[in-house]
Amino acid sequence: GFIPPLINLEDIYKVVRVKSNEVIDKYKNDNPLLLGKSGIACEIAARKILEKDQNAKILVIVPDGIDRYESLVG
Repeated sequence: GFIPPLINLEDIYKVVRVKSNEVIDKYKNDNPLLLGKSGIACEIAARKILEKDQNAKILVIVPDGIDRYESLVG
């Protein structure tokens, strides 16, 4: 529900929802780029867009890395 004051909602083309269990499953089982959880959510969202439009051009900016979660990896 929080919208940062720097975001102009008119500039947002699409919002893609990613379920927590999708992120956790990929984090634990398929994370060759060593992304953090936010980065994995971005990757999943991009793949969902590509499933619907294979010609889409997508830029994913990864906000974190696995180094923040080293204590959870094991």
